[in-house]
Amino acid sequence: MAKNKQIKMNLLDKIAGWLLLIGGFNWLPVGMNLIFGGSGTDLVTSIFGSGIISGLIFSLVGLSSLYFVYRVFVDFQ
Repeated sequence: MAKNKQIKMNLLDKIAGWLLLIGGFNWLPVGMNLIFGGSGTDLVTSIFGSGIISGLIFSLVGLSSLYFVYRVFVDFQ
């Protein structure tokens, strides 16, 4: 039987969750455009350009995903 374990989210969990949500909203139009014959629209680059800020956002989204992988395999077990 599965255990019902209460998981409390700390501030870092919430920040990482929001960053992953931003990443998901960024990749949704890219995927949809590629499926339906478009060139793909990267919302982060469209809003912030292709400079340091976009790179920082993409890096934070990537780090957030690594953090959640850690939380799933180590803390949520």
